[in-house]
Amino acid sequence: MSKASNDLFRPKTISDVIGQDITTSIIAKQISTKTLASTYIVVGAAGTGKTSLARVMARELGCEPVEINAAVYNSVNDVRELNKDASYHKIGQEYNFYIIDECHQYLKAGYSALLKLLEEPKENTIFVLCTTELQRIPKTILSRAQVFYFKPVKSEEIAQRLGIICEDQGVAFEPEALEFIAKSAFGCVRDAVQKLDQVSSLGKITLDSAKSIIPDYDILQRVLVNKEYDKLDELECSSVSVDALIQEAVNLALSNQIKKSTAVGLVKLRPFLN
Repeated sequence: MSKASNDLFRPKTISDVIGQDITTSIIAKQISTKTLASTYIVVGAAGTGKTSLARVMARELGCEPVEINAAVYNSVNDVRELNKDASYHKIGQEYNFYIIDECHQYLKAGYSALLKLLEEPKENTIFVLCTTELQRIPKTILSRAQVFYFKPVKSEEIAQRLGIICEDQGVAFEPEALEFIAKSAFGCVRDAVQKLDQVSSLGKITLDSAKSIIPDYDILQRVLVNKEYDKLDELECSSVSVDALIQEAVNLALSNQIKKSTAVGLVKLRPFLN
């Protein structure tokens, strides 16, 4: 299944990016009509397809993208090097295409240099900035970009994609197992594929084999929603991370299954929990 997780799953076309229909339809139209912006900012939780969309955009434009990790290359000198690279048109490509991941990690001086670059965009040059933390991006940068928001992908859509991967790889599975894996990913497609890969190492992907590896988040739902407090011991032994518990509480609150004040209280307690 490692081939599935590393190669097959990665979107090859715009339509392969699941769960972001509005964004993908807008981008597809811009590509077909050649009405592309010079700068895009794609915001969303990890593993929802931000970088994948950027790579697909480059592929459909016939470009080899330059990928930059701003968590590492975030100084003013790094941006100056980027500016220098963007000054030279790549032979055989209509566009110079740059993907800047973790763009919220730029240092203050780096942002100033980036702003200069975005204020006077070079002809046929496209920047796609990906981030999980929009609040850290200066307004001066935001005002010069088209901003798209990626939401967590619905578990039904993730389960469907996992089924396609399994069928392509000839791996037997129970639909209930894929639903369980998809739900445990909390909207993160990349996590779901990694978990699928892990469970597949046991052979046929069954609900029992999935539950033997992945914590059963339904326990938390039963505690919070149904007040089955006798399940707390199971929850303690399930190796579920604190962050995952809080995320599930937020999901339950957003679907009106528990009081929003309960989820807010857990979020506020997070700094004090191990």
